[in-house]
Parts: sequence; structure tokens; C-alpha cells
Amino acid sequence: MPFADTTARSLDLLAHDAQRDGRVPGLAAGVARAGQLQWFRGIGTTDLEQPDATPDEDTQYPVASNSKTFTAVAVMALRDEGRLDLDDTVDAHVPGSTHERVTIRQLLSHTSGMQREPVGGVFDTMVMPERDELVAGWSQAERVGRPHDRWHYSNLGYSLLGEIVARLDGCEWHEAIQRRILDPLEMRRTSTRGSGRRAKGYYVPPFTDVPLPEPDFDAKALDPAGGLRSTAADLARWGGFVADPVEEVLSPDTMEEMCQPQTMADPRGWTLAWGLGWILQRHEGRTWVGHTGGWPARSPGSSPSARARRPASSS
Repeated sequence: MPFADTTARSLDLLAHDAQRDGRVPGLAAGVARAGQLQWFRGIGTTDLEQPDATPDEDTQYPVASNSKTFTAVAVMALRDEGRLDLDDTVDAHVPGSTHERVTIRQLLSHTSGMQREPVGGVFDTMVMPERDELVAGWSQAERVGRPHDRWHYSNLGYSLLGEIVARLDGCEWHEAIQRRILDPLEMRRTSTRGSGRRAKGYYVPPFTDVPLPEPDFDAKALDPAGGLRSTAADLARWGGFVADPVEEVLSPDTMEEMCQPQTMADPRGWTLAWGLGWILQRHEGRTWVGHTGGWPARSPGSSPSARARRPASSS
């Protein structure tokens, strides 16, 4: 059922405000129900050299850390198949790991205490590690906190989860995600490589309104933590699955388990918790389940310190 005109106008206003406040050349906004977009608005352009290239439902964007939710679902499916246990340690699946007692459950909930990023300053150089480099770097990385002591976000941890998925399924991580999730849910425009109609990346430096082109890059071994690209229509399908899982992909009971709080990410306000792969946000008496995403952005030729978090889609 389409929204009333007054509701659609209010959503239009919110979308325009988001584009203005985010200082972005283009924006794609949608509201979905039961896996289908009920309202969509594309604002601005996907390419500053083509001002009329307005985003549509099929425009592909990097969705950054939303990728972690796909990794988490694949891990839980492997658990349901009896091929791993959430309390398995990393070295049980990645032999040679020098970090003792780091478990899959800890990595899913960001409670392992492992450092946030892979070794090597990857978000300064924007050069991501290959799989073998990631595994070698894992053993060199620091465990900066005690396990389960507090929430500490880790792209490194989710990249290792993707490595475990790849090893157990005997293929690349993106191939496992394609077979396990994207094909059954008919998410045909979600992948780790840009294709078809897609938005160009831009970076708007502080104190200026001039967007600068941002080079594209390959996340490589960090794909499980942030390498997917998707569209508004495909993310609507993903949201529909989260709300009403299909057994072919993941048991509804397992999805419910993933939405149980594992740690409080907001220990003062008690409004933000983390499940097994999902952000759990309390707002006005309701608990919202999803994930946000953003990659650092840097314009060509800028210094490593001249970068900012680029917002991406959320589901």
C-alpha cells in the first residue's frame, strides 16, 4: 500500500535535509515493507560530470560495514550446520594464530579486545591486505583489551570471520555469500565489484563545498568487513529477510538468537547494544535492529591525514 501524500512529502523533506546536512552530491533514500520499496527518492546526481544522473532504485553504492551482517549470517548458518561452534577459538579454524582464546562469538559481538584495524595503516594508505597478509597480520596485531570487558569495534575481527567462512566453504568469501545469501534472496545487484549503474565517490573537505573525486579501491581481505556494494532495492530485500527470515538462508530462531544483546556499546545511556552481528538500538520504547556503514574517504593527492568517514547505506 503506497504512503499517503502527506507522509511522502514528509519523507521527501527528510531526504533533502539529509543530502544538505551530509553535504553529498547525491543521495538515494527508501522505505521498505516486507522486502519491497514502498517509497524511494533519488536526489542530486551519481556523477558530477552528468548532473542529470539522478540515483534510482538500481543505483549501486558501497555499503561498507553493512557487509558485516552478511558475514555474520554466514557464520551462524555454518554453526547451524554443525561445522563450527560460537565458542570455538580462532586457531581451531586458522591454525597458527598466536592469539589464545579469541572466540568466534567474541568476534561477532566485538568483544574480543582485538585492535580495530589490520596492521599496516591500511586506512592511511588505502591499500588493503590480501588473504595471506591478513592472516599473517592477525598474529602481529595487538589485543588492546580484555575479552568481554567492553565493546571494541574491530574490522580486523570481521575480516578473520570472513576468512573462516572461506576456509570452511572451500571458496572465496564473496562466493560463499553469493551462494548462501544473494542467490536465494535474489539480490542480483549486490557484489564486491561495481557493475552497471553506480554512484561515483566524492569527498567534500572541511570548510569547502567543492566535492573532489575519490578513487575507487578494492577491499580485498577486508571484503567481509566492508567490501559489498548494493542498491536500495536489494537492501530492501535484505531488510525484509532480517524481519522475516527464510529457512533456506537462516533459521528464524537463529536470527532471533543473533538479535539478543551480547554487550552494551553505550554503557552510560543503555540505548545501544550489540548482538551477534547486529546493532541493537533503543529509541522511543522500540528496539531497532540493523547496521550502519562508512569508509574513510580521501581525495587523490591528499595527505594521509586528510580523510574523513564517508557515510554509506544502512539497513
